[in-house]
Amino acid sequence: KTELERPAKKSGIALTTEALYSFFMLNVRDFMHIALCFSPIGENFRSYIRQYPALLSSTTPNWFRQWPQEALLEVASYFLRGFQLNVVVPGKEDEKHRDSLVMTTENVLQRDIAHAFSIIHSSVAKMSEQMLLEVKRYNYVTSPNYLQLVSGFKELLEKKRLEVSTAANRLRNGLSKIADTQEKVSLMSEELKISSEQVKILAKECEEFITMIEIQKSEATEQKEKVDAEAVIIRREEVICLDLAATARADLEVVMPMIDAAVKALDALNKKDISEVKSYGRPPMKIEKVMEAVLILLGKEPTWENAKKVLSESTFLNDLKNFDRDHISDKTLKRIAIYTKNPELEPDKVAVVSLACKSLMQWIMAIENYGKVYRIVAPKQEKLDNAMRSLEEKQAALAAAKKKLEELQAVIEELYRQLSEKTELLNELRAKEERLRKQLERAIILVESLSGERERWIETVAQLDLSFEKLPGDCLLSIAFMSYLGAFDTKYREDLVTKWSLLIKDLLIPSTSELKITNFLTDAVSIREWNIQGLPADNLSTENGVLVTQGSRWPLIIDPQMQ
Repeated sequence: KTELERPAKKSGIALTTEALYSFFMLNVRDFMHIALCFSPIGENFRSYIRQYPALLSSTTPNWFRQWPQEALLEVASYFLRGFQLNVVVPGKEDEKHRDSLVMTTENVLQRDIAHAFSIIHSSVAKMSEQMLLEVKRYNYVTSPNYLQLVSGFKELLEKKRLEVSTAANRLRNGLSKIADTQEKVSLMSEELKISSEQVKILAKECEEFITMIEIQKSEATEQKEKVDAEAVIIRREEVICLDLAATARADLEVVMPMIDAAVKALDALNKKDISEVKSYGRPPMKIEKVMEAVLILLGKEPTWENAKKVLSESTFLNDLKNFDRDHISDKTLKRIAIYTKNPELEPDKVAVVSLACKSLMQWIMAIENYGKVYRIVAPKQEKLDNAMRSLEEKQAALAAAKKKLEELQAVIEELYRQLSEKTELLNELRAKEERLRKQLERAIILVESLSGERERWIETVAQLDLSFEKLPGDCLLSIAFMSYLGAFDTKYREDLVTKWSLLIKDLLIPSTSELKITNFLTDAVSIREWNIQGLPADNLSTENGVLVTQGSRWPLIIDPQMQ
């Protein structure tokens, strides 16, 4: 009511409820239009007119007649616009088809298929009139039939293209796999050949390594035996040397305390003591004799003048301490014995005259005793020195032999390490060779078993590619069958299918000659299942089964068995 007040006020209508309702009804009568659609077929339309005469008196009838040929062509062209009919077979996109200089193949197909649509629709109408005359059976050919023909053609063509291309591509993939397998068989054969050669070379190297190791082990064993034998000999000689050294040391230990005592006595002397001895112009007999003995040991003429010179030397005491006592001659010892055996020259008696000469006399007697003992020890010492030199030489030789043995053992360890690496690599190569051999055997079996299938698959792919190219005509014939032929019996169906096949052939639309529509729209397994479920096996019943299962609209079929 609120929305009516503004337009009513503009039209000068009072804003009462009755006036607004009247204004509303007037607008409804002026602006609302009702379109009623009726089919003139059958008794219902005549019954509606008798019951409701206003359907004719109060309406404007608009009778839709049969579509003319131009309308059919225009509708078909409109539905086909933008839909690609000339599609390259999947997998052959690189192939180029030569088009006409005037029109492309796509344009020619668009034109011819639209023309075929119109001819098919018109031919069904004519055949319906013929069936009415012959068997008194009505069949009305309407525009929805034509629209189903055009739209159903597009749907069926896309569906079949997908089915055929999928089947062909599946087989192409199988052929590609077979080709890949054949190529891999060739590569695996080469790889196996290379691997076998590597195994042979490496096995030979391992054998050579084992031979080298055996040779080195033999040398090492000989060297070890030699080292062990030399070690035994050297240990024996070491024992002998130790015995000789002990004997010589025992002999020398008798006189060494006397030497040490004499050296200590010399250490107790000082310059004053030496000057005291040197001061004598004519020394006492004991001092003179002691100095004579000292001079004899020093290898000088035993006179007092020489004695005074020697005593005057600053190195006198050091010369006595460092005296070469190991090389005293027998003649010197005999001359010294005259002095050491003289009872008047005993150290204690000499001490009465001079303490310095007492120390010198103790030194002389110690040197004499050492010289006598050394005469016994010297051969033993010489023998010990010779034995030690021989021992050192043999120990050096033993050390060299041990070093050589260690080097041999290091070489053997390195050879074993290299052998271990090569053996591990050899085992890996042998495992790889065995794996390649098994894979190659399986691949060869697979290729040989699929060789027959390969030829069949190639033929099947070629057939599928050919059928893909002929899909436009086959789908056109099949969709026309499903759109129009349900109401016809076998005779009329065969006549129409034959005419349509010739039309498609004359228009040069790609199609399969003598196409069996039931096999195109369904498969043998489904038909067999229908027969098992009770559908008769005649062609008409099978065609009716296809119409029921594949039709996009409600099916209209003739039941020949009155089931």
